[in-house]
Amino acid sequence: MIGPVETALKAKLAAIVTDWPIRWPNESWPAGTITTQGGLPTDAEGNPVPFIEAKVIGGADSADIAPAGMRHSLRDGLFRIYLCVGQGTGTDAITAKTDTILPAFKRKTIFYDQTTKQRLITMDGRPDDGVAAYEDATRFVRMISIPWTFDYLS
Repeated sequence: MIGPVETALKAKLAAIVTDWPIRWPNESWPAGTITTQGGLPTDAEGNPVPFIEAKVIGGADSADIAPAGMRHSLRDGLFRIYLCVGQGTGTDAITAKTDTILPAFKRKTIFYDQTTKQRLITMDGRPDDGVAAYEDATRFVRMISIPWTFDYLS
């Protein structure tokens, strides 16, 4: 079960980050985003602009022994958020965005559905610099990894 996790994490990130375009795997940039030939966001003059690429990574899935529909199940994973700014623009913008995102996901219940007993919780995120590079070397990237656990009945 990954659908409810992706939906909830996408909605949470979109509510927190409203001023940078966000792209998800195999999806297009938001409407109106100007991009380079390589597909990275720019302003009208072709200068790099800050953006986010994010993905949900599903991990191990386990369940207690019980009849079908009554098994307490857990799925762990990571929420990866790549914050990207123009190379040589400093780290103020990326640090401010990191400082906004991390507390919003730190040890939070992202959703709980009392009817289905589904619950998504996050743990402490970790930022890392210099984890990715683009071929044109015009971007600086900081990655945030946020562990999550999805609790459900199977």
